[in-house]
Amino acid sequence: GHYRRYNLRQLNTLISGTKLKIIDCGYIFQTALLIRLFEKIFRYDNHKISNSIKNKYINRFLTNYIQLENNIFHYLSYNCGINIPGLTAYIICQK
Repeated sequence: GHYRRYNLRQLNTLISGTKLKIIDCGYIFQTALLIRLFEKIFRYDNHKISNSIKNKYINRFLTNYIQLENNIFHYLSYNCGINIPGLTAYIICQK
């Protein structure tokens, strides 16, 4: 399970107290965030559905979709200044 959840601002605050240099940061899984919000609002539990997906074609489609989604939102963030929150925030640092 998760012990802590951070948004990008909170992660930047944690890193600012160190000597690490931020190389890249942003969000991933924007669509998954919408699905998660739907689950919370309507109290819907899809874990049984998602755990039962064993079809290799569905898994391949979802993998390609997530990669495409990440590329689109990364482009929007860095080239257009549009930073859309996702289910996961990340920061890549260098010593």
